[in-house]
Amino acid sequence: VPASPEVTTTSIGPPTPHFPSPEDPTLTPVCESAFPVPLQGSAPATTTTLPRSPSASPTSLDRKACRIIAYYGNPLSTRMGVLGQYESPIMLQRLAAQSAVWSAADPYSRTPCALELIAITAQASPGSSGLYRARMKPSLIDQVIGWARSAGCITILDVQVGASTVASEVEYLRPWLALPDVHLALDPEWDMPAGVKPGSRIGTMDAADINGAIRVLTELVATNKLGPKLLTVHRFRDFMVTNPSLIRANPSVRFLVNMDGFGPPATKLNSYRVAKLGMPTTLTGFKLFYKNDTPIMTPKDVLPLNPIPMFINYQ
Repeated sequence: VPASPEVTTTSIGPPTPHFPSPEDPTLTPVCESAFPVPLQGSAPATTTTLPRSPSASPTSLDRKACRIIAYYGNPLSTRMGVLGQYESPIMLQRLAAQSAVWSAADPYSRTPCALELIAITAQASPGSSGLYRARMKPSLIDQVIGWARSAGCITILDVQVGASTVASEVEYLRPWLALPDVHLALDPEWDMPAGVKPGSRIGTMDAADINGAIRVLTELVATNKLGPKLLTVHRFRDFMVTNPSLIRANPSVRFLVNMDGFGPPATKLNSYRVAKLGMPTTLTGFKLFYKNDTPIMTPKDVLPLNPIPMFINYQ
């Protein structure tokens, strides 16, 4: 890992407006995902679009960028993140308050919300499949999507493959990824070679696997006449994604690299620089840990980064 802690920043003060351009695709189409028909299951659904700032006129909204504020985790575990640490009404209230903090800090950008569910979780034991991963039941996935819709949020399904494959786990999630408001995240940290337990070392994911996920998302967009899908890849060390220059995104997929390391600010800033090395995208994200960051960085600390992170997820 490169040793230099230097990170390029913009000038301190109000962030530069991050307007769309052909050379720099934004998350705006993702943020405006329309909710689909009700799920077959226990989750309630609504037919609406993501909320917009009441202070912004329709004309100015067309020029506003979009920064997604997400809560991360799994309802079955208090250790995986915020989704499992609070009852859903309280969790959603906290997410709304956190989004409001970012809206106040950066009036140039809208801040719709997201719930990032770890839908495929890496396991310390092989389990019945022998693949060191657990697939969440359809009822749980439906429940979290229902929570997201009730609050006007999108859903991101996070994949920790263990000893399985990206192709296999994305295929399991295909029915949900076919919905307009459901997107995908891949977590190379938990992608293990045969015989290696998740958590015993930092994993790696190759561009070929990421491209496979991009192909599935592209197919779903075309088949179901959807807006662009978000594909987030978590990374805090350069070796976690191999052959990144071979990643081939397209207009149907907004490809974003998210820095998800924890620690003091200096460590996180270095990890942010490393996370985006060689990645063929200008869309970046920044993860903040309520319990593991000391101290936790604020919007004032994050907004001067270059490129400005347009996806913030809290664990």
